[in-house]
Amino acid sequence: MKFRFLLLSLCLGMMSTGLFAQTISWTGLGDGTSWNDPNNWNPANIPTATDDVEIPDSGDNVIIPNGFTAVAQYVNLKSPYGFLTIESGAVLDITGNATNRGLQLVGTATNNGTIYISNCTEGLYIGRPFTNTGSIYIESTSSRGIRAEFHSFSNTGLIQLDDIGTYGISLSSLTFNNEGTINIGTTGGANNISRDGIQNINGTFNNLPGGTINIGNTTYSGIANGNIFINEGDLNIYEGIISQNGITNTGTFTNESTGTILIDNTLLGGIIAGGSDYFINKGSIEMGATSIGTDGIFINGLSYLDNTGSISIDNTGANGIYMLGNLINKSTISIGATQISGYGIRMGNYAILDIQTGATITVQNATNNFLSTTFNSTIMGTGTLNSYSNLPGIIGAHVKPGASPGILTLNSNLNLESTSNLEIEITGTTPGTEHDQLVINGDVMLNSGGLTIINSAALVDTDIIEIIYFSGDLTGTFDPAKITGLPPGWQVGYNKALYSDKVILYGPGAVVPVELLEFEATARDKKVELNWSTASETNNKGFEIQRS
Repeated sequence: MKFRFLLLSLCLGMMSTGLFAQTISWTGLGDGTSWNDPNNWNPANIPTATDDVEIPDSGDNVIIPNGFTAVAQYVNLKSPYGFLTIESGAVLDITGNATNRGLQLVGTATNNGTIYISNCTEGLYIGRPFTNTGSIYIESTSSRGIRAEFHSFSNTGLIQLDDIGTYGISLSSLTFNNEGTINIGTTGGANNISRDGIQNINGTFNNLPGGTINIGNTTYSGIANGNIFINEGDLNIYEGIISQNGITNTGTFTNESTGTILIDNTLLGGIIAGGSDYFINKGSIEMGATSIGTDGIFINGLSYLDNTGSISIDNTGANGIYMLGNLINKSTISIGATQISGYGIRMGNYAILDIQTGATITVQNATNNFLSTTFNSTIMGTGTLNSYSNLPGIIGAHVKPGASPGILTLNSNLNLESTSNLEIEITGTTPGTEHDQLVINGDVMLNSGGLTIINSAALVDTDIIEIIYFSGDLTGTFDPAKITGLPPGWQVGYNKALYSDKVILYGPGAVVPVELLEFEATARDKKVELNWSTASETNNKGFEIQRS
């Protein structure tokens, strides 16, 4: 009996000193606003570090005043009509427990001071508008660091997330505006964030001008965007190790003209565009200062990447860009200043590469060919593709120079494979303005591919159309059985010397030289013997030899 009495006394003593958690509810019966007024609480005590705090539907604005440190194990602003304000110079320190969130905001809250949250399930839950101009530190959660579910989150202060059990920040049906600094997983070791740094399920994330987001040490991707993500500030995904991709996009991701994106130290890809999404770059993207594990950019399925800014890709473990979707380049893409351990650009089935007027793609230091395509992919446009590799581009695809019409330029050697098809639109005889032209500043190898002529009704029999210009050597021809759209009597001319480094189309009434294959002069006594052979002769009456 004495033992039981002693145990009961110890338990009552521990409860009276606050060692066991109790729930303290806001009543507002004191001054109606101050956290540090005990008469505003039931029981009438200021909450301690072991207390669960509930602020019900009172309509009061609960204020943690300047200079005061409020403590609790769990804080629940339960009502959408409730308000919580943490003043500048004030602190809210939530020590957490293993079964609850740290700070649950079903009402409206503003932090101008400092919030510490640790040792809980989810650190911060947001169900109503939340504004942070101060600092928020969240660590050691078993689930999300911040779960932003409804209404809006505005940050102009500092958010630091470390040792997070799943996602650093998870958004659904909420607009998140950042003009401050967000650090996710940047002060811990590997796998500091156990899934994605930012997961956007169905929300809108705006990193506004002046906003900075630093992400590192994720077990999954730096950012997994499934809806709308707009970057107008600085987005840095490279601290420590990113165990999957820098950015995985299945929604609409826009990097605006003021936006910069830096990606490095990924074990998989830099940017992965999957599904039927859009990735729009108007600013600057740089990836691979040290290492990108696989492809710099992977464009999957029906995805689009639209570039009007600048993209730089380096030090990839596979391809610079691997395409199964669509890339529209209106500006500058640079690939492989140091090393690309694969193809510079690899195009799979149904991929479309559109290099528009004034745009350039430059590939250097690719282990494999700078360009590789399949037979049912398409290269088109009026821009320029540069290569500083000794290996040629291998095109087994549809090639469509121009934009009704125009000139597509490749500063490289080029193989047009047997599965390729060159499509030339013709409305007149002037290259670039009246008909398409492919300009190759290098060698051209025509390996019995196809040639399609569009709008050939514009041709007359005396016309000569220069469809390919090349500065190097020419070998091979198009397969005659794969040439379509030429009017009757028209031919393709391949002779480099006679046609001044051009492949031409000419009609039966055109004045063109014969196609000369060989010409040899041999001195015999006081005479010179001439021998020549031709590939073709059209309307040729004979040869006249003149002495000069």
